[in-house]
Amino acid sequence: MAKDKKEKKSKKDKKEKKSKKEKKRKREEISSGSEDEDPEVAAALRQMRRAEMEAKLRKKAEKRRQGKLMDTFGYTNDVNPFGDSNLTQKFVWRKKDDAAKASGGGGKRLKSLRQADQEDEALMAEIEGVRRRRKEREEELAEMERLRDEEARLREAAQHKDWADKEEAFHLEANQTRAKIRLLEGRAEPIDLLARNVLLFGGEKKTVGIDYRGDAEALDISALGAELKAPTEVFHGLG
Repeated sequence: MAKDKKEKKSKKDKKEKKSKKEKKRKREEISSGSEDEDPEVAAALRQMRRAEMEAKLRKKAEKRRQGKLMDTFGYTNDVNPFGDSNLTQKFVWRKKDDAAKASGGGGKRLKSLRQADQEDEALMAEIEGVRRRRKEREEELAEMERLRDEEARLREAAQHKDWADKEEAFHLEANQTRAKIRLLEGRAEPIDLLARNVLLFGGEKKTVGIDYRGDAEALDISALGAELKAPTEVFHGLG
């Protein structure tokens, strides 16, 4: 059984080879003698050979274009951000070609592989340049945004520091004013006794909006005189 199958397959292969040889022989006979015998047949053969050559060149060009797109951009017909399954095929303006053929122009001649490669390389270089410029622009915009954020952060930090300094000065003046009040009312705390000389001789006298008995001048503690006790004596016996 297996032997019969092999014999049938062998006969089929031989028949196909013989058919191919016969077709090739006929084409050679027609091409060798037809140009002198029948100009129409010769023209048809030339057109057929041209069509075969164009098909081969298109196939090679598309294969090269696929490789270039994959190497340069990582795109293929199946994988690309445009959802285009014919991405690697070169665009053909068929209506324009048909109109040219109808008017007798015959359309543009098929470019050689070298010309097609040069055009593809120029186009890809242009695309790469656009991508590079777009990336540079995006980086510039990102840097500008970062600088704006940094400037806003510095302004906020400076404003916050100004507020913090004003708040600290306010609390300092408020503490000094309260210490003066306690000294004048005879209920001074140890810290007030230590601060007494500083309040008397430490610089400009200020209040922070505290009205003491209806008269801001009543906060003058100069009449109390300087504290003559040593700091250690002030805290002596505080337990």
